Amino acid sequence: MNERESTALDRRTRWLEGPDSPIGSHDDERGGYFYAKDELLVVEADFPRLERVLAPLDIKVDHDHAGKLGVVRLRLGSGQDASRLQVPEILARVRAADQPQDRGGNGKQPALRVGPNHVLSGEPEYEGGPYGPARPSVPEYEGGGSAAANPAGSGGRTSRDSLIERLMRGRGRGKGVRVVVIDTGYTRNVHPVMDQRVRSTGTPELDAQPKDGQIDYEAGHGTFVAGCILRHAPCASVEVVEVLGPAGYGTEHDIAQAILDHPEADVINLSLGGYTDGDHVPWSLNAALQKLRPQTAVVAAAGNNGASRPMWPAAFKRVVSVGAVDDRGQQAPFSNFGWWVDVCTSAVDVVGPFPRYNEQTNPGAVAPFFDGWALWSGTSFAAPKVAGEIAARCSLPFRYASARAAGSSLINDPKRPHLPDLGTLLDL
Repeated sequence: MNERESTALDRRTRWLEGPDSPIGSHDDERGGYFYAKDELLVVEADFPRLERVLAPLDIKVDHDHAGKLGVVRLRLGSGQDASRLQVPEILARVRAADQPQDRGGNGKQPALRVGPNHVLSGEPEYEGGPYGPARPSVPEYEGGGSAAANPAGSGGRTSRDSLIERLMRGRGRGKGVRVVVIDTGYTRNVHPVMDQRVRSTGTPELDAQPKDGQIDYEAGHGTFVAGCILRHAPCASVEVVEVLGPAGYGTEHDIAQAILDHPEADVINLSLGGYTDGDHVPWSLNAALQKLRPQTAVVAAAGNNGASRPMWPAAFKRVVSVGAVDDRGQQAPFSNFGWWVDVCTSAVDVVGPFPRYNEQTNPGAVAPFFDGWALWSGTSFAAPKVAGEIAARCSLPFRYASARAAGSSLINDPKRPHLPDLGTLLDL
């Protein structure tokens, strides 16, 4: 990571650790996790039991209705202990107080299904985010030549033009397929031809976490991901839902609700993730995935820690988990790996659409400037390649019964090479 990339990461880290951040972090023997301060999640059926445990601990809570998700979000309120204890400490007290009890001949009661409202990040990495921030796709790198002389590999100007040309031609790949991207939102008017294919609401902020005259670490992430999908499925209908902020963070509960709010989706792309308390299943995401139509394909990034620890939601069996390789088909040094990774594809120096950010559009802007394109690396950009390919396959007449079946055809294709702990290698 060079000096500029380190500076960008430092700015986000200072915001994350500052007094205005709503996010806490907890370190443990597994490596820790991020969580929403002063919030817990509990499966609805266990809520009365949790209330009984909290009462003698002098911890008061307000709560939301469980709704269709079936998971209650609790907000820690007043009380002697609640005012000074952090979420991990409260959970430890709850679990100590809720000792399993004998249920007669039926054995011991199961553990409370309660946990933090985990905070996940776009292009997941426990101590960062993408494998470095986005980099300007500068003209001097777009003249072709060898991969060594061209950071975009075989991309550069060709990669830019191929996306626009595919969108303008509008040939059938992805036609009639609905793809939902849950991410940082979509910036319109960067490439008008893309706007015709992408639905979104609102205008994502580019400089807010922190607001310091520089583009935030993951601002533009959703726009870039949408471009990766449309390169493979230019006729798909893509909806980008803003759940993550420009620093790239969002809560498990909000992401789960966004999944539940889009039951009509054929493909859902989740270029986000995080670690969990004790590596346990995150309750809200588990509930949302269980309530999806069985035909829906869910694709998620495996993460960029270069580690085998399960990253959620990618580690769910219900999800197509995507790792990254380099241009030679070797494991990218940043890519997570393990039994839970299903497929992998190239995701080093990907060229994609990116919000314009320069001194003309943002008078307080500090370099680097972006002209509508960027280079970015990470499993976040491997996942939408796979999501786009699934959408493209769905548009083939009489070929696949559902998007999920199309995804299975990629994972289980015996003609494709298989890499240990990275799954099926896809040339996308």
